[in-house]
Amino acid sequence: MGLDGVALLRLHGAFRGGEAPQRITGIRDTVANLDDLRLAASRDDPELEIIDGYRLWSATYDRLGNLLIGMEEPVVRELLNQLAPGHVLDAACGTGRHLAYLAGQGRLVTVSTSRARCSLSPQRKSRQLACVGETSHRSRLRTSSSSEWCALALVHVHDLRSVFAEFGRVLQPGGRLVVSTLHPAFTNMISWTAWFIDQTGRRSFVTTFPHWHGDYVAAAFRAGLRVRQLFEPTLSEETVVGIARDGFGDVSVAALSGLPIALVWEFERV
Repeated sequence: MGLDGVALLRLHGAFRGGEAPQRITGIRDTVANLDDLRLAASRDDPELEIIDGYRLWSATYDRLGNLLIGMEEPVVRELLNQLAPGHVLDAACGTGRHLAYLAGQGRLVTVSTSRARCSLSPQRKSRQLACVGETSHRSRLRTSSSSEWCALALVHVHDLRSVFAEFGRVLQPGGRLVVSTLHPAFTNMISWTAWFIDQTGRRSFVTTFPHWHGDYVAAAFRAGLRVRQLFEPTLSEETVVGIARDGFGDVSVAALSGLPIALVWEFERV
């Protein structure tokens, strides 16, 4: 019913009122079956703390079908390809997917998470590095870096200012910071959280904190960083159809296609 409502609002805003009856019918059908839906929605999907959640999620995180990674990764890697030569810091390395990519290009990369710090040189490449990433604000970084990146982690941070302050502290003047995150259109308006299906088939959520564009800009400005570029990969109709499940393909296309799913920032230390 929520998707039908979002679709109805978008159709109204786009002056496509002729498609509205189909969405209204969908809402009426949902209301008519509300008792059955309440029963289906009564399952207790656990909300997990960051470390515990990603320890479970890491087993399946990089598999094909992760929609957000599929939209975020090409944009991030294009920016990583443009980084100047020098030391690179990976804050919140996760499964090491970006780390392994840069190491494969011969870059010296330092990893920092809440529970691990390690360096990966071109001579010590690893495709199976399993760092459980959180954020750099839990540990004091001692590395002076010409470049940094932080992928899909800041949605789990309540206070962005402390994280960006640490980014700014370790980043050299003129150095670049690449940050990717779930788009506010999904976190703040559709309440899309970081959820996953574990190896037992159970759905779980990882604690998230929604932020707006201005929150990132304000935190970066306080840390001595300026915005160089901002990218917002959007969902195509074909992509939505490909990931829609349980018969929601039609309404998902109307509600979600054309919306941005990721934010990818490039900042510069001034």
